[in-house]
Amino acid sequence: MANIELWAVDLSWDVVCRFHPHFLLNGQSLPTEFIDDFIKIALDETKHFTLLNNRLKELGSSFGELPIHNGER
Repeated sequence: MANIELWAVDLSWDVVCRFHPHFLLNGQSLPTEFIDDFIKIALDETKHFTLLNNRLKELGSSFGELPIHNGER
């Protein structure tokens, strides 16, 4: 689950960087609310990742130590 949350963080910031207010779509800037929503998503997903990562540490592990996707790291 922590891996999924981290991907959500990365993807949200990717959208923010790609579509900042100077990006033109059909000659018009995207609304600021579009970017604001993805920043909120990135911050929320960061909170989720942090909670899961802290729990992993409580269990004596950390993110990246356990296998994911068919045992691959």
